[in-house]
Amino acid sequence: MFDGIASFLEGGGAWAIAALMLLENVFPPIPSELIMPLAGFNAARGTIPLWLAIGAGAAGSLAGAYLWYLVGLIYGPDRLRKLVRRHGRWLTMTPSELDRAQTWFNRHGRSVVFFGRFVPTVRTLISVPAGLARMFLPGFILFSGLGSLIWLSLIHISEPTRPLYIS
Repeated sequence: MFDGIASFLEGGGAWAIAALMLLENVFPPIPSELIMPLAGFNAARGTIPLWLAIGAGAAGSLAGAYLWYLVGLIYGPDRLRKLVRRHGRWLTMTPSELDRAQTWFNRHGRSVVFFGRFVPTVRTLISVPAGLARMFLPGFILFSGLGSLIWLSLIHISEPTRPLYIS
């Protein structure tokens, strides 16, 4: 997986970063902990500007978050619960996880969307209860975007941007 992601990132630049981060949000087994450090390494080598790597990662992450927001918004609580009951294994979600996420979202308010972007698994699932709660879309985009931007630039890219020298 590492070699495939590395070569895809090297050849695809910002579009590859955005696409992989979108997929990471839709299919959590694709690890952002692998994608973004490699993007940072490519930035350190000069193949892509650092700001573009971070921006592309945030854009892809936000696109994935928006997709899950739409799932919550369109399906609604009852239909989504039935879908998760039938196909939760493929969605990486159980009905009880869906209920917990909704309760947590309702209890802690909309700021959960921002801070949820920093927590593995939560960063994918938090968008569903935001859609179920019909959170104001510009607020969702703002808090998800800022959370993703900070998470990607401070957590994932900060260390790998230092060039590696082998002596």
